[in-house]
Amino acid sequence: MKLSLRFIIIIASIIILASIGIAGFLYLTSNNDNKDIDPPSIQVITGNLTVEAGKSITIVANYSDDVGVVNATLHYRSASSEKWQNVTLIDGTANLNIPKNAIENWYYFVTVDDEAGNGPVGDPSNDGIKYYTISVNPYSGEDLVHTVLIEEASTTFCAYCPEISQKIDELYKTGNYNFYYVSLVSDKSRLAEQRLNELNIADYPTVYIDGGYKVLYGSKHEKSSIADEIENAQNRDVPKLNLSAIATLSQNKDSFEVNITIENFEQNTYNGKLKVYLVEKISNVTDNKAESYRYYLKEYIIEKSISISSFGRITEITTKNVTGIDYENLMIIAVVFSSEAETRYSKPPSENSFNAYFADATAGVSLVESENERPEVGFTSPKKGKLHIFGIEIGNTLNLNTVVIGKMNIEIQASDDSKIDHVILYIDGNEVKNFSNEPYTYKLGRQGLLKFKHTLKVVAVDDQGKSNSDTMELCAFILFKAINS
Repeated sequence: MKLSLRFIIIIASIIILASIGIAGFLYLTSNNDNKDIDPPSIQVITGNLTVEAGKSITIVANYSDDVGVVNATLHYRSASSEKWQNVTLIDGTANLNIPKNAIENWYYFVTVDDEAGNGPVGDPSNDGIKYYTISVNPYSGEDLVHTVLIEEASTTFCAYCPEISQKIDELYKTGNYNFYYVSLVSDKSRLAEQRLNELNIADYPTVYIDGGYKVLYGSKHEKSSIADEIENAQNRDVPKLNLSAIATLSQNKDSFEVNITIENFEQNTYNGKLKVYLVEKISNVTDNKAESYRYYLKEYIIEKSISISSFGRITEITTKNVTGIDYENLMIIAVVFSSEAETRYSKPPSENSFNAYFADATAGVSLVESENERPEVGFTSPKKGKLHIFGIEIGNTLNLNTVVIGKMNIEIQASDDSKIDHVILYIDGNEVKNFSNEPYTYKLGRQGLLKFKHTLKVVAVDDQGKSNSDTMELCAFILFKAINS
């Protein structure tokens, strides 16, 4: 029997609709089976712990989810803070740095969530109502490193000062010894003279370590023994102070800001004095060997008494104008001196006593890090403060004036970390010679009838345009003019 066309169409439609229904049911069933409806869980967490201020701690949390955790967060705050901070746990761990000046406990909790948003799930809570405690013990100061201060007393006419200066500078350049040094040139700096009067200086050279904790008198000290004294000072017991110095040059480079921060990690209030030295890395003042003084005291930026409560901090900020100054040649050295005096001697073991206020903390920072230093230049002949007769050095003059009798050669020494381009010699403000190569020598003759006092000036310029100079006042008694090519 033949089926009618209408019946066949009805049967086919029923089959198609049934297939669609079954497929839809299977699809919905499959989707319901794969849908993430289970929240993630935290199995293990570090919990309560104890740490010393200034240390870093690691929080560990082990968590899981049937599909996958996409967000794991550590929430933390100090006890006095009302706001939680947070950081992502990477591979289940996160590090917290507890500040050195922390004196209260810290709290934390952890939350995790999955992609479907079935969380957040927290331990011990998900909103900070409950939390774990990080018990913070006071900072011990064991990892603080004491930086030593060296003050080197010198004069430009001191015959033995260059010897000790060179040894100190060589030790500094190695970077193996934790110290900064300042050159106190008493005949060129009123501030240096005042400081050395405070130290009741006996003679030159004298080296004061940490404000007089140790005094090295004279130049006959081996470099190794100076290094030993620096290390002894570094390892001495000092108050737990953290001193930092930041120098920021203004955008138009005509001034800079100095930011000094001092933290006291002692159980008692610290009283002392803050001095911030502004020094020239390479000065135009030269020593007896025509070498430029390094870290030459230019001025004090800050000089004031300070008082810091236990586990407290103070900040001092000041601005200094540097218009017309080679700011790349400047360095800031900040020093905290104790308010308690101890008796020391500028000529050990028992001569020229003074009240020594030890340097308890020292920090230094360059205004900018320059790749090109200023040239070093100076007169090697005639010698400052000496009597010369026809070019022969006789000895010191009574008033330490430079005196020349008879014609002699002016000899100049110039060097640079790159290359000297040219050297110019002036006598009484007039250019008399422009040297393009060594030797830098000029024969000094009579400069005029009945004219005996003269000013010599030399300027050295390097291949990058940086310059430095040296000057000398002298009395010359010469009958005849000199012939120079």
